[in-house]
Amino acid sequence: MKPRTGCPTSASRWLEGSLTKTEYNFHFCVKPDASDEFSLAWPQGDYCVLKHGNCPTDFTEGYVQFDDDDTDNGNAHGGVMPDGTYGSDTRLNFCCRSDGRSYNAITLPTDKPFYLFPNGNGCQEVNGMHSLVEYIQWDDEDQTQNVHSGIGGDTPGMTYCDGHNCGGTYSKIYF
Repeated sequence: MKPRTGCPTSASRWLEGSLTKTEYNFHFCVKPDASDEFSLAWPQGDYCVLKHGNCPTDFTEGYVQFDDDDTDNGNAHGGVMPDGTYGSDTRLNFCCRSDGRSYNAITLPTDKPFYLFPNGNGCQEVNGMHSLVEYIQWDDEDQTQNVHSGIGGDTPGMTYCDGHNCGGTYSKIYF
């Protein structure tokens, strides 16, 4: 996810993309080549990132499928996107790892703010950074008999309500 401050300013080239989902506009920073000279190994921890290409070493794949509203669906996308499916419904693919504790700080570049998705118990602490839990919640398709939502593999922390005993159909994803 691209923060308001923009993509990282490393020597590596970052490409950008955007996704509109009726109520929201998401922007992404995508690193097209994970094997260039500026790539570092991701540290052990308990976090997820959006997938683009192969997952880094020691990460496992997963996905979240959102059944976006059928009526007045305003989904659109452009630029370079993380792996997924972007049509009338949205599927985001993730790379997650859980080989460390979220409270043990990891070292990542800190020239600009960035987003990580929690994989298990809380936000992953990062040396030199302050963490804050944020989330986005949006309405899923209300017709519960033909729902196309789902999750598979290793996924970030989220809440999914399919309309049974939880007051509506919605998805909430934390980052």
